[in-house]
Amino acid sequence: MDKINGYINDADIYQKDSIYKAEISDQEHRNIAANILSLHTNKKVADTELRKASFAIVPEDQFPQFIQNIRTPHLTPDYYRWQYYKDKSHAIKQNIRLTFKALKFQTSLSSLEKAISFLLDHFNNNKSFSDHKFEDIPIEFIPPALKRYVILKITQGGSKKENQNC
Repeated sequence: MDKINGYINDADIYQKDSIYKAEISDQEHRNIAANILSLHTNKKVADTELRKASFAIVPEDQFPQFIQNIRTPHLTPDYYRWQYYKDKSHAIKQNIRLTFKALKFQTSLSSLEKAISFLLDHFNNNKSFSDHKFEDIPIEFIPPALKRYVILKITQGGSKKENQNC
């Protein structure tokens, strides 16, 4: 349990540090965007020179990423918490297996009971998650707001499929 609590505490530290860095980065991006927008009201910059002047501030090859950073800054704790879990997923999976198998779970939620039973069976059979069909993995217990961190939608052969994200 100490190992699991360690992951939770480390995720807290990681997300706080990451949000701090993201807020600083976001402010820098906003200042750069303001500089680019101010070119439009600068009488010394001809309309035909706007792109060239903008690319002098942010190089053209970096512009798409710059726009993405402005459009969707990652300032929520969940984003960084789940990024940490994803980065550490291999170690977490290795360390949680024995703990999960040793605990006796009690719940009144049938969806959670189904998921616990599935995971215990999964651990006991030493299968890979890729051996399971997505439809067979119980996900009903996952709160809708967290599903995007746990389930990855991919396109294969022109159709969308969902896969577990861990």
